[in-house]
Amino acid sequence: MNPLVNAALSRSRTTLSILFVALIAGLSAYLAIPKDGDPDVQIPFVMVTVVHVGASPEDAERLLGRPLERELIGLEGLVDVQTFAIESTVAMVLEFAPSIDIDEGMVDVREKVDIAQAEFPDDTEEPRITQFNTATDNILRLAISGTAPERTLVRLARELKTEIETISAVLNASMYGQRWELLEISIDQSKLEAYQIGVGPLIQTITMNNRLIAAGDVRGAEGRFAIKVPGLIETGADLGAITIMTRDEAVITLSDIADIRRT
Repeated sequence: MNPLVNAALSRSRTTLSILFVALIAGLSAYLAIPKDGDPDVQIPFVMVTVVHVGASPEDAERLLGRPLERELIGLEGLVDVQTFAIESTVAMVLEFAPSIDIDEGMVDVREKVDIAQAEFPDDTEEPRITQFNTATDNILRLAISGTAPERTLVRLARELKTEIETISAVLNASMYGQRWELLEISIDQSKLEAYQIGVGPLIQTITMNNRLIAAGDVRGAEGRFAIKVPGLIETGADLGAITIMTRDEAVITLSDIADIRRT
């Protein structure tokens, strides 16, 4: 028989005592060690994103990516830098050594990005610096694609986002990749002259009709009722219905003097 097993059997009380102490120690450690179903694990990765609408991938890399690389490449504890350039956007992923305090690293990154920002072209959006964090990272990512028109896909994505946000366990849902639609107004110069309307007053009228109006509320015996006044332009029909002027009891709207279409 194995000498170790033989010694344990011959000293059964001692063996049981050791097993009992080990069991108590293990149970105590299990109860004392912090447990979290979704632990906040610090990951030594930082992403810097810069957007300049209309820039090609080549221009984005040259005008945005290179100034960032020149400043960030010398950061203490930096292990690797990966730069990605797409239409209108440059994204840089910075990997730091595990021994680096990521909070201090974020401060250094912000300082370097502020320096590089001075070389960015005009109209460049404010850089976004994001720290990878398991507590706030996306749990689920969905992509919608198909042969349907882009507007149809965007509409379906918005409807899906609204449905997902109704789930009680979902903290937040965000949608990316959609292009903002614009309403283009083509003014008929001959109609402007016929109605004696100036371009300046026309622009001012459109601007004044695209403001949020705080109407307040009305209090009565049965309670308080909020008053809503339509003020923001949401569709092409809203834009076309703006009253430009009245003449001989006739109302002249924007659609009477201009063509409105989506772009």
